[in-house]
Amino acid sequence: MTTTAPIPTPMGLYRRGISALQRELGPVDAIRFIHLFDHGTGDYTAERQAQQDTDDQPLSELCEEIRAATKS
Repeated sequence: MTTTAPIPTPMGLYRRGISALQRELGPVDAIRFIHLFDHGTGDYTAERQAQQDTDDQPLSELCEEIRAATKS
């Protein structure tokens, strides 16, 4: 007779993996290990260029944009 272990949910597997990494490597090295594989999301270059475009914007315009965004 063969027994099978229940299949963990992705979040359950993630939590078990993080726990094992922390237990074996310690919290700091576990984070360093995770960063080896996590490249983030989005397009950093495009986001940075868009940020630089707003760097020249007057403070009063930025404040007005913030006010407008928080009203909606």
